[in-house]
Amino acid sequence: MLKRIFSPSTGMFKTRSADRDSATDQGAVLAIAKAIDLAVETAAAERSGLKRRMDDVISRAAIVGGNEIEEYRPHPDARSDVLHKADLDIRAGEARLLILDSNISSFLLLRTELQSRFPAIALDLPMASGTKPDR
Repeated sequence: MLKRIFSPSTGMFKTRSADRDSATDQGAVLAIAKAIDLAVETAAAERSGLKRRMDDVISRAAIVGGNEIEEYRPHPDARSDVLHKADLDIRAGEARLLILDSNISSFLLLRTELQSRFPAIALDLPMASGTKPDR
């Protein structure tokens, strides 16, 4: 009876090879690293675009705001409205930049932690944009 139970023809349990297990583990870790890299790139691209738009708003507000000599003259309502809207946009943009900076730092920390948890798997592959994380 035992012979029948443990004979090769009964489909006895077999484990995968260590190489296959290693390849599966490496694939999972690299997929996570790639997702983190994509999140870093997406946040960095958003940050770059937002920074460029904020610089533009600040420049336009400076032009509309005038120079110090004009500070003592009352501004027309339309001009004050433009400056007020620019101020709100700048504040919102600055708040978003802080969040993006925090997110990018957190994503890079996750990548560092991933590398420390899986030291046998090389994660120093270039990020999707072709650059290594350097923050």
